[in-house]
Amino acid sequence: MNLFNANKAGLVVAAIVALKSVSWTILVWSGVAHDLLNWFFSVNFMINPFQIVEWSVTTALIGFVINIIIGYMIGWFFATLANFVRQQ
Repeated sequence: MNLFNANKAGLVVAAIVALKSVSWTILVWSGVAHDLLNWFFSVNFMINPFQIVEWSVTTALIGFVINIIIGYMIGWFFATLANFVRQQ
């Protein structure tokens, strides 16, 4: 039976989450994020309760690193869980 490589799964999920993080950071830096959130909420007949704060390199890097770590942990966990279930 083929099992998942937990390290590779963690890296793949971390890469996907990192791409999301970089995309959001670019939207905030360019000033488009607030308009995008307003559009999203208005399409769903809601009022946007969020405010986008001023872009900061420090905040962007901390968020990026935290997202990568959590993404890796999620990918690793679910690959390990899948391997455990498949071996039963």
